[in-house]
Amino acid sequence: MEVNPLAKLRDPLEKKKEVDLKWFWVSDPKYVWLPARFLSKEGGFVYYLTADNTSIKRPEAAEKSAIPLDRFLLTQTTHDLITIEGGRSEAYTLYTLANRYYKNKIYTNVSDNVLLSINPYKNLPIYSDDIIQLYNNPLGYNLPPHIYKHARTTVETLIRHGKSQSIIIAGESGSGKTETCKEFIKVLIKKQIY
Repeated sequence: MEVNPLAKLRDPLEKKKEVDLKWFWVSDPKYVWLPARFLSKEGGFVYYLTADNTSIKRPEAAEKSAIPLDRFLLTQTTHDLITIEGGRSEAYTLYTLANRYYKNKIYTNVSDNVLLSINPYKNLPIYSDDIIQLYNNPLGYNLPPHIYKHARTTVETLIRHGKSQSIIIAGESGSGKTETCKEFIKVLIKKQIY
């Protein structure tokens, strides 16, 4: 099982109650963006400290790329990127997607009609006839994002409103398009049976 390298970020942030510290999204070659608090500026460099106490040193010119961060956002877990006010940035989006990915929550809503999926490159117990039935029941709309939920919405919109529907499943080679399409089609077939 792969360990979530971002998991360390949540606990220290909740334990530290310093209100006057300035936090930023700092560019990182591995994670693209990391949340870190500003420490100091000296000798043409800016020093930051991540939540897991890793020191980051950046040239002062790079400070312009640092994005101010509301630490409260780091304690929020969401399956819908549109619901968090102030969190609509590349840094927060990537942070959220990475955290969800490491928790095997591969689906995230970007809007009511757009579902983002990240291929876990392993089998997850999130596809079955029982799960299809969960998403097809009347309370299925309250469940977390899933391809089954979007398939259900597509079929119901087609049947109830007689409106044509288009489904776009896009991604790079190996991103899981074929598997997603198979699961989507399963729901179409099941909707005819139920």
